[in-house]
Amino acid sequence: MKKLLGILVLSLLLNGNAFGETIMLECVLIDEGKLSRYKNNKVVKVEKPSLTSWRKEYDIRVNPELKKMIKGPDIGSYPPAKVYWTDDSIMWTNEIEATIGYRTESKYILDRVEGYISSEIKSYDVKYFNDGSKPKKTLSYIIELKHKCKVNKKLF
Repeated sequence: MKKLLGILVLSLLLNGNAFGETIMLECVLIDEGKLSRYKNNKVVKVEKPSLTSWRKEYDIRVNPELKKMIKGPDIGSYPPAKVYWTDDSIMWTNEIEATIGYRTESKYILDRVEGYISSEIKSYDVKYFNDGSKPKKTLSYIIELKHKCKVNKKLF
């Protein structure tokens, strides 16, 4: 009985931080970035993006101890984002084929030291061939944005 009680107490002590703390971040757009339009995979025009279709704010939730992204842009979408952790940053990428003929590739880098998110969204026109050969991707545009993040404390 003493052994069982000892194992139970020890497991509770060691398991106390198994889930870790979820950190909530509020990220606000600080640089409207640029929109680079392409034709035949060459830049033809660089302009400010229309921000009506892009998020000016992000709520992000991460658990650094479990190395898990809980909430953020393209997190929880299908197909699931690929997440890469380093000591100084978290990067996640996603590829979505919204409709036949259009593909979007997103890359987000969260600087864990400075608190910035750099976003790069690429859109491609995709042409499929009936002979079964590999589809041809032509770059349509790239949008680059930057957000500043701060830790959002829980009220209770």
